[in-house]
Amino acid sequence: MNDMPATPVDITDEHGLVEEPGLASAAAERIDHHPIAALIGGVALGALLGAVFPVTQKERQKLGPLGRKVTDKAREAAHVATERGKAKLDELGFNRDNAKAQADRLVAGIKDVAAQARKTVSKDESDTPN
Repeated sequence: MNDMPATPVDITDEHGLVEEPGLASAAAERIDHHPIAALIGGVALGALLGAVFPVTQKERQKLGPLGRKVTDKAREAAHVATERGKAKLDELGFNRDNAKAQADRLVAGIKDVAAQARKTVSKDESDTPN
């Protein structure tokens, strides 16, 4: 009925480490179900390891120009995204001038409502017999 033995079997790899049966497939299944979380975890782990271990001279020589290129491209991409975002907001009418005009109209409307309320209150007070 059940192919699994009643007691767990130790599986030792070539390094003498004990593996739990099904652990790799369970991890792969979790990664399949939560790929974004796995990506974020991998990036965080990579950043942690990168911060813990010192950079070697060879890594600096080989990866230094690549790091500068990546940084420059990231800055350029951020600048382009910012400019495109501003252009899209302008296209939709969300800009500083329109916001100021809308705020001015709002303030004028509030003043009108306050003036009308004041007139109504003063009229009601004059209509009330003493």
